[in-house]
This record gives sequence, C-alpha cells and structure tokens, in this order.
Amino acid sequence: MRVNGETDWMWTFQTSLVTFLHAAESRKKEVVDELFPGGLPKTILVTDRLISYFNLNVADHQVCLAHLLRNTTFFEQLLPESDWPKRMLELLRGAIHQRKTEYSRKEHEEKYKADFDKLIAEEVEIEDEERRKLFATFSRGLDKHREHIFLFIFHHNVPYDNNASERALRPVKTKMKVSGQFRSEDGAKNYATLMTIAETAKKNGQNPFFALRKLAQYHPEQ
Repeated sequence: MRVNGETDWMWTFQTSLVTFLHAAESRKKEVVDELFPGGLPKTILVTDRLISYFNLNVADHQVCLAHLLRNTTFFEQLLPESDWPKRMLELLRGAIHQRKTEYSRKEHEEKYKADFDKLIAEEVEIEDEERRKLFATFSRGLDKHREHIFLFIFHHNVPYDNNASERALRPVKTKMKVSGQFRSEDGAKNYATLMTIAETAKKNGQNPFFALRKLAQYHPEQ
C-alpha cells in the first residue's frame, strides 16, 4: 500500500473467528516479532513462500496451493514440450480433491509426498537455457517446502490456501484504487484497527457498526 507517497505493507493474520490487520513500513520478520514477541508456537501458518514466514516461531506451515497451482500453470504454458507441469498440477489438484471428498488419514499425506518426490526427482529436458534456469529455481523451491505442501490433508482444520487472508486485504486494495494512498502512518494504523474490529465482528455474526459503537462507549474505569 502507499502511505504519504511511500510503499508500506498491510499485514493480516486471521482465523475462522478473528481477523487482525496491522499497518507497517516493512514486510520483514521483525514486524511479526514485535507483534508477537513469543511467536505463534501453537499456530500452523498458511502462506505463500516468502522466506520471512518460515523464520517465525510457529508450530508448522502449509504452503498456499492456490499460489502453487498458478505457478505450475505458468510452467505448463512455458514448457509445452514437457508433461511434467501437467502431472504436478494433477497431483496438487488430486490432493485437494482427496481432502474435499474423503476423511483423509496420515497415510494419504505420505502417499502424495511419495508421488511428489518421484516428480521432483525426474530429469526434465529443456533446451533453452533461460527457461531451464527458471524451471530449476521453481523445482528447488518446491523441494525445499516438501513438508509444507500436503500437511492440510491430515490436518483437517487447516485450509489448503490463504484465500481468506487475501479476502481480508481486498478492502485495502479497494481503498488504494479510490483514494490512491493513506496520508499518514497513523491514518493507516487507525484504518487497520477499525477493519480488525469490523471484520472480526462480521465473523462472529455481529453488526460491525454496533461493535464499533460498543467499543467507543467502553470506559474501563466504570
């Protein structure tokens, strides 16, 4: 987002019951360390593959499969001579289908990991050097996060994408399109606070206006 002409970031952490937004000047790990000094040791984070997330003190990670599907589709178009991307797409979609249609067990997760390992181990012949380098980087990135791709199959309360977080940020992008920017850091932080209250209220079946009014009327000394 833009704040007084500078590039800043809107962070979101959310569950099925809570949405928390935080405006910051950075996208680095230090932002999370300041917000959660002890980390989130009981939390499984569902994120993209930004390295900052994987340096946090959390219980585990689930890589967003929506991002991986988009990335793999790109290579399906980039490498029409290879069926590797198509088979990786089938594997990822098959895992999602497994979760949606069956009560998955640990052995299902292990099966998908084994099939994934076979694909990663394959030698993919690409003549063009630039495309070969792009694919090698993508393949290494997938292999690096092997343990974080199919975790959702066995952990039934963990989603396979972070679309809910993207939806939580959508109003911010809409505001940027309308107003162009926030005029100050305080304005961005105040907006994040108001949206945190409003979006959390909606998740709990409450009217956002009444929730904000109730907080405005709250007096701790009474």
